[in-house]
Amino acid sequence: MLSEDDQSKADNVIIVESVQNIVAITRKRRAQKRIEYEKEAPSTYYALSVIVPTRNERDNVVPLLASLREALGGLSVEVIFVDDSDDDTPRVVTEAVKTMSSSLFRVQLEHREAGDARAGGLATAVVYGMSKAMATYVAVLDADFQHPPELLRVFYEQAVAQNVDMVIASRYIKGGSYEGLAGIGRRSISIGLKWLAKLLFPGHLLRISDPLGGFFLLRRSLLVGVSLRPIGYKILLEILIRCQWQRVLEVPYHFQVRAHGQSKANMRQGILALQHMRRLWHEVPDTGRAWKISFLFLLNIFIILILAHVWRVEETKFYCRTRKCHMSMI
Repeated sequence: MLSEDDQSKADNVIIVESVQNIVAITRKRRAQKRIEYEKEAPSTYYALSVIVPTRNERDNVVPLLASLREALGGLSVEVIFVDDSDDDTPRVVTEAVKTMSSSLFRVQLEHREAGDARAGGLATAVVYGMSKAMATYVAVLDADFQHPPELLRVFYEQAVAQNVDMVIASRYIKGGSYEGLAGIGRRSISIGLKWLAKLLFPGHLLRISDPLGGFFLLRRSLLVGVSLRPIGYKILLEILIRCQWQRVLEVPYHFQVRAHGQSKANMRQGILALQHMRRLWHEVPDTGRAWKISFLFLLNIFIILILAHVWRVEETKFYCRTRKCHMSMI
C-alpha cells in the first residue's frame, strides 16, 4: 500500500495531468472550430475588410477612402466606418458610400448613437466593426493618416505569402519611427506603457516590439470563440493576450503627424490602458505566469521564514523554561 505522502503525490500528479488534458482538448477544439469556420464563413465576397473607427473625422474621410482605393486596387475590399461622431462625419461617410463604392470597393457606415452604445470608446468600436466584417483578413487603422493606408497592401500580401495569423505595424523596429507622437510627454508615456505591458505579459509580448499600436491585420478566424472586453484604445493588446495566435509578422512604419482634427490621446487614455492591463492580468489565466510563479515562490519563502522564526522563539522559550526549572531544582 502507498503511504499517505505517496498517495498525496499521486493524487497531485493525476490532477495536473487532468488539467493539462483539459487544456489540450480545449485548444484542439478551438483549432478545429477555426478550420471549420474558415471553410464555411462567407469570406469569398471580400479579400480584406478594413475597420476604421472614427470620432469627428469629417475632413479625413474622403482623402482616406481615395488612398485606400488606390492602394488596394484589384482586391475585393470592404471598408467599415464605425462612427462615434457628434459632428457631420456620418453625413460625409454616407455621401462617400454613394459616390465611391463599387463592386470591388464597398464602403459602409455603422454609426453608434451617443450613450451606452459608445461605451468603451475606440476599442469597442473596432470590436463592433470586426463583428460585421466578412473577409478572411481584417485590418484596422485610424482615419487621421497617422497610419499610412498604402501599407495595407503590404500587410495583406505578406499575410497570405507567409501564412501568418497577424501582421503588426511597428514604430519600434529598424525602419520604423514614432515621430508623429506629439511632444516628449506623450512619447515617454507611450514607451513606458509599452514596456510595462511587455513586463506584465512576457509570455505573449516578449517578441512583440509594438503591442499597443492600432495599425494591424489579422486572420478573422482568430476571433472565433473569443470574447473581447477591451478598455480604452488598446485593442491590439486585447487581441494579443486573449486570442490563440501562432505566427506574427511585424512591419516597420513611420507614425505620421495627424493630417486634420485633434488627437484623442490624453492622460485619461493612459489611465484606461493601465485599467485594461489589470483586467487582462486577472481575467486571462496564463498571463504573467512567470510573475505569478515568482510571487508564489517568494510567498512560500516568506511563510517558511515566519515559521522558522516562530519555531526559534518557541524553542528559546522552552529552553529558558527548562533551564529555569533546572536551576530551581539545584
